[in-house]
Amino acid sequence: MIQANKGSVITSFHQQTLDIRQYELDYFLMVFDRMSSIAALLGSFASSAMFITIPKWVNPIVVALFLTFAGCAVGLNLIVILIASLSAMWGPGQALRGDDAKHMHMAIETLEA
Repeated sequence: MIQANKGSVITSFHQQTLDIRQYELDYFLMVFDRMSSIAALLGSFASSAMFITIPKWVNPIVVALFLTFAGCAVGLNLIVILIASLSAMWGPGQALRGDDAKHMHMAIETLEA
């Protein structure tokens, strides 16, 4: 009887641990989704800044710096979108692989980093 109670307690502990890890996974997926949405918005702002008309009297060095920084902003926002999208796709798949809870813990730890 004691062994059955012990098994029941251990099983319920592991189930509660996996439920908490599932909440963490859902939180990270929400964060990556919001991060990619915000990066897409900021990237569109930066790309539209590259198409504005610049008067002829403006210093060419200032124009070159403006376009360089706008281009860097677009590129960095695209990198953020790529990383966030790949992490959002990879996380649940990695958590489901395997036959024990170790894979879920590894997926959460990887998404935290």
